[in-house]
Amino acid sequence: MAESILKVTVLPEELAVAMGYAQASVKHTIKKLEFQRSRFSDRERNIIVGRVARTVVARVLRDADVSARFEEAPATKAKNYCIVTGDGQFIQTRFIGDYPKHKNLLEDTGSFARRQHDFYVATTSQDNLQSIEILGYAMRRELEERQPRSFGQGVLNRYVPLSRLHPFAELVQVLRLEGAARQTVLQT
Repeated sequence: MAESILKVTVLPEELAVAMGYAQASVKHTIKKLEFQRSRFSDRERNIIVGRVARTVVARVLRDADVSARFEEAPATKAKNYCIVTGDGQFIQTRFIGDYPKHKNLLEDTGSFARRQHDFYVATTSQDNLQSIEILGYAMRRELEERQPRSFGQGVLNRYVPLSRLHPFAELVQVLRLEGAARQTVLQT
């Protein structure tokens, strides 16, 4: 898997939007971010990194000529945004907080049942949000095939080991294919 990790530099604008400073100038925002970075709790940091990762993945898809936009995830009451491709494929990004300590892409069974995402992309950031590493992706059926398991927090999760993820470049190629050709590739 290490050779298939895609490392993408985070643009200042993406960081600013993820932290809620969309209206401020980029230069002012960067100074403000540097000051506040050390004051975040782990939970706040994970939320921010998750937002940044989602923005970066969408940019990578758009750069590869795949239509991608943010939309509220289907069948949810909370504001939970995911990436939607031009032909309606839903992509959920998952931040792997303490990589390489954590070894699985997780989705809790409740969220998995409520939301109909087609792909799950695992991401991480090791350098204080200077870049995002896209570790790979899994398809919904791969998570469905695994028996739910608790990883010590009392919550049942669908999971795929990070070592079994597909390279993100494959997902980009699949999303660029048209309907019938895509279904053939995804079924194999």
